[in-house]
Amino acid sequence: VVHERDQRRVDRVVEVVDAEVVLDHPLDVAGLPSRGTLWTWTVQQFMPKSPYNSGETPETFRPYGVGYLELPGGVRVEGRLTESDPRKLRVGMAMDVVFDTWRTEPNGDEIVSFFFQPVA
Repeated sequence: VVHERDQRRVDRVVEVVDAEVVLDHPLDVAGLPSRGTLWTWTVQQFMPKSPYNSGETPETFRPYGVGYLELPGGVRVEGRLTESDPRKLRVGMAMDVVFDTWRTEPNGDEIVSFFFQPVA
């Protein structure tokens, strides 16, 4: 998933891929639709173990929704939901892909990620 708001983040992602993955063929970048349907979901009730790094502590952790969004063409992408109330989530509902700050590094850098948000 590429966030168009800041091209510098795209370059950074490509650098990580080049450094961590050895490919024997060129990497193709493809855009994905920004709307799909919620294929399945759950609520993460406990803080994941390391190497998970959201910047939270056991004291500040709050449960969050996680789901698979099915995009046109059948591709399913796993990600965090902006909603965690089970009464407001249902399989098959329309969701948008949105970008927001996931955490802030100690030096102030914002780590931006994608989330799935129910269509208003």
